[in-house]
Amino acid sequence: MQVLRDGACSKRANLSDEQWYRLVTWIDANAPYHDGFVNKRWEPPPYGLPNDRELHAGIAAVHARRCASCHNPDDVTRTDWIDLEQPRQSLFLASPLAKGSGGRGNCQPTVYKDTTDVDYQAVLSLVEAGAQKAWAHPRRDLRPLLTAAGSR
Repeated sequence: MQVLRDGACSKRANLSDEQWYRLVTWIDANAPYHDGFVNKRWEPPPYGLPNDRELHAGIAAVHARRCASCHNPDDVTRTDWIDLEQPRQSLFLASPLAKGSGGRGNCQPTVYKDTTDVDYQAVLSLVEAGAQKAWAHPRRDLRPLLTAAGSR
């Protein structure tokens, strides 16, 4: 922005206030995602949690057994609900867990009475493994979070 406003390009960068606003917004919105060279190939390749079919299938199998009486399992098996920072707070773990056991208690009847429930533990294990993979082999949009947190 400084080069466009004050540098060698300032005479050619004759933008209206609206155009400057759009440019600044575009830069701000893309900076966290494109923090490095866009076409760089990372080794090993980044882990795409939303594309992990094994993770999705494992969670979906539990939801088909435990949640199908009230929900379409596909509607509650959403990897975008996984909390990478606090896997236990992932929506499909916290909501059906009884309040007395640290959950939200949103499901009636309660799906998971406590955290020792075998299916709760199975889903938690899958979610924690997915979160670990996501941080160990982050996508481009997670890399700035690693830097900000001082690495994980």
